[in-house]
Amino acid sequence: MRSALSFIVVSMCLMACGSTTVIDGDSGQAIPSDVATDVTTDADTVSSTDTASSDAATSDLGQPPDTVDAGPPPCGAVGCPCDEPSTCAMNLVCASGLCCAPTCGEKVCGGDGCGGTCGECDGPLGCNQFGACMICEPGVSVCTGNSTTTCNASGDGYSGVPFDCAAIAETPICQDGACVCESDCEGKTCGDDGCGESCGECQPGDACSDGQC
Repeated sequence: MRSALSFIVVSMCLMACGSTTVIDGDSGQAIPSDVATDVTTDADTVSSTDTASSDAATSDLGQPPDTVDAGPPPCGAVGCPCDEPSTCAMNLVCASGLCCAPTCGEKVCGGDGCGGTCGECDGPLGCNQFGACMICEPGVSVCTGNSTTTCNASGDGYSGVPFDCAAIAETPICQDGACVCESDCEGKTCGDDGCGESCGECQPGDACSDGQC
């Protein structure tokens, strides 16, 4: 009876302390404890979770970052295949799938040979075949000041020596590229304008004298 009572007391003490097993004094067999089993199971679960998280973190840290394919390096030679301007180097541009070197030189307008432009011209005449902005109509006589001259074939300058119209009394004015007579009708209501034209006509029966009817 005393042996049985001692066994019960010892068993209760071990269970309260969270022991994993209880030893049967008579049989020598291990008696599983529900409390010990639950604690062990929870500890194993936590340990497994921590281990998995640690492994995942290690895996993430050890995994190299994704790399972006940058494609072939920029090409600095004319004629290299290209897909966009950024694939060409050395001031080259991508034109029609090939690296191209823009050529303007002294051109101020017109194409650069690679699909771009060297500049734009102001005014209605535009750009000539040499990349210069035209200032006159090619081959047409023009006035430069009071002198008459001829526009060159490119439209960007003049050919020949300008002639000052003031050198001819009858035609002292340059107008539309030609020397013309200077009309004078100031203060006149009739009579000749000095260039073969009339400054006005008088009523029938009236006569014109000194530009007045």
